[in-house]
Amino acid sequence: MMHTDAVKEEFYRQLSEVIRGTPESDKVVLLGDFNARVGRDHRNYGPALGHFGKGNCNSNGELLLNLCTQHNLVITNTYFHQLDHHYYTWKHPRSKHCHLLDYVITKKEHKKEVLNTRAMRGEECGTDHYLVKSRLRFQIRPRIRRIVPKPPRKLNVTNLKNSEAKRKIQQEILNNVQEIGRTENVENYSNELKRVVHETSETVLGFQARKHQDWFSRQV
Repeated sequence: MMHTDAVKEEFYRQLSEVIRGTPESDKVVLLGDFNARVGRDHRNYGPALGHFGKGNCNSNGELLLNLCTQHNLVITNTYFHQLDHHYYTWKHPRSKHCHLLDYVITKKEHKKEVLNTRAMRGEECGTDHYLVKSRLRFQIRPRIRRIVPKPPRKLNVTNLKNSEAKRKIQQEILNNVQEIGRTENVENYSNELKRVVHETSETVLGFQARKHQDWFSRQV
């Protein structure tokens, strides 16, 4: 099916937006029949085009090559030396000329993880195009889950407004401090004093209730 230049440009514009919106850490692999002949002009289109391109480039091929150049992508079909019947993916029914139209494309930085890309003759796949096989050895890094520490719990100091609670915490701290005993090490005594005050405050005052935000809108 023939498409107008406007349709082609819109397709590549949308595809470019999708690629641009992909996180840098993600693997990108484009697969498909682009109906594009990319040729063999490695000098002008490298590294998007490898050293083993064949044939001539057409207007669709220029669109595809420009996309790959813009986003640092490589056409893996052109990076491996293949016999013609392992390279071309479609044969014209009348002229019998063969063309490469179906591509496996990935990021330049992942090129070394592609072991081979080739056409598979004799495989039935419900189309007049030959099946394309690509062997990839991607190293998938597990996502690192960020552990967000919980905020420290706050003492319920409003209980100090209660005279009974205030008297109780003073008495408890006094009793517990007396149990520390005498020591010549000022630092140890200071640490023990902090521990006593903190633990006693937790026991007598308790903690403030955590405030959980409603999952629904107040307008519901």
